[in-house]
Amino acid sequence: MNDKRTNLSIGSFFIGYIVYVIQFKMGKSDISSMMKTMFLSAIITFLSLFAVYIGMASNYDAMISGSIMQLLPG
Repeated sequence: MNDKRTNLSIGSFFIGYIVYVIQFKMGKSDISSMMKTMFLSAIITFLSLFAVYIGMASNYDAMISGSIMQLLPG
């Protein structure tokens, strides 16, 4: 059980890091903030589903919840 939580945390960390890099590269573009958030949320969802598909994690909804926290304002 503990090993699954570790995989989930590691997977969420890497997904969060990838999304942070993409968000940093987007910078101050002309795209609205809402569209950036929707785009990054779609990337988080795709990467989480892919991590479950390859067997890195077993619970995609917790990975999505953990990774999407950085998109919340404040």
